[in-house]
Amino acid sequence: MKFKIISKREKYSLTFLGKLLILTIVIILIYIGIRNIYPFLSTTNTVNTDVLVVEGWLPDFALKQAVEEYNSGNYKTLIVTGMPIIKGSFLTKFKTYAEVSALTMKKFGVDAKEIIKTPTPLSVFRDRTYASAIEVKNYITETNSPITSFNIFSMACHARRSRMLFEEAFPDYFNIGIIASKDITYNSEQWWTSSKGVRTLISEVVSYFYAWLFFNPADDLIGENDPDKIYKIKIQRHRDVKDIEYTDIENTPLTDELLTDFIGLKYFPIDINYEVNCTFVRDTTAIPFKMKTSTDRRPDYIKYGELKFHINNTQQKLSVYQNLKLINRAGYEDYLFIPFKDETSVNETYGGGRFLDFKIPKSDTIKLDFNLAYNPLCCYNHKYSCPIPPDENVLKVTIEAGEKNYH
Repeated sequence: MKFKIISKREKYSLTFLGKLLILTIVIILIYIGIRNIYPFLSTTNTVNTDVLVVEGWLPDFALKQAVEEYNSGNYKTLIVTGMPIIKGSFLTKFKTYAEVSALTMKKFGVDAKEIIKTPTPLSVFRDRTYASAIEVKNYITETNSPITSFNIFSMACHARRSRMLFEEAFPDYFNIGIIASKDITYNSEQWWTSSKGVRTLISEVVSYFYAWLFFNPADDLIGENDPDKIYKIKIQRHRDVKDIEYTDIENTPLTDELLTDFIGLKYFPIDINYEVNCTFVRDTTAIPFKMKTSTDRRPDYIKYGELKFHINNTQQKLSVYQNLKLINRAGYEDYLFIPFKDETSVNETYGGGRFLDFKIPKSDTIKLDFNLAYNPLCCYNHKYSCPIPPDENVLKVTIEAGEKNYH
């Protein structure tokens, strides 16, 4: 047996022609990729639906395209998402892109009553598209909406990733379409000819494949069974709808001066502790009286009953009234009204007091939510005549919930 230190083996290598062939194939594949990656990412594949979801971070030219899509389709509802504004937030009162984009699209002609804002909480700064999808789902869940399909309007080559993340957030029975806007800031057919195009495509390619291969949503974004979160969503939706209604030029209670700079009403932070359990006591001995208002008008009311509850560990009581004229109007037969003042009146809240509404209770216990306390219309325009809370409804306690003084 011989010991060998070295050995000789036959070696194969590419010829010049072989190398040229492989190089040609690589170049062709790169060329095909360059020509097709943009159409792949910037996909449009719609479904039959009357709901359009618009990503609120889109630039104005894309929002205008979204409005054109909304007006040309059979849409009835426009849902606007939006993350917190992290640049210029100290120079504007807007907090999220949902607010900015909703008002922008109203400016472009969309009926304010058809616009729904689903802003992402100010504490969220990661997984932005997925977080926006969760907020849309929360809205649909919280309102018991019949929505089971919608089209997403996204920005050009961001579109495919948006649809993928929305599908990740929603149950399988939802039918989700996608519409890609046209990006006018560079030539999309030759995106490689501009630095903006190259940077955008590289970023979107990396982001898409990362989301496809490695995305794992943060647990704090899901919150499907968090009652506190659902409660806050409900109150915030109520506030958002009111803000949009107040921007309607034909129906707003705001004066022309206030409407010019209006971007939203002012509120205390939502606090679940101000949703209180009350004992309701019906008053069958009360007689009609004329309630004082901010003008000479004296509408007829009757004291319907009393609510007893605790705020800050102290016993409180509010009288509940019924407007004797309003009960004859369809839909208001069981409407009750609570005008009140508290220790915040004049300073943090409107000096003329605030109001709460609810329906005639079916039992002797109800929930009263001061997060829904609102200002009378005369807070915004003196042409209105507003009831003044009777002395028995002046609380000696601080209610830091609901609407603040606008001025």
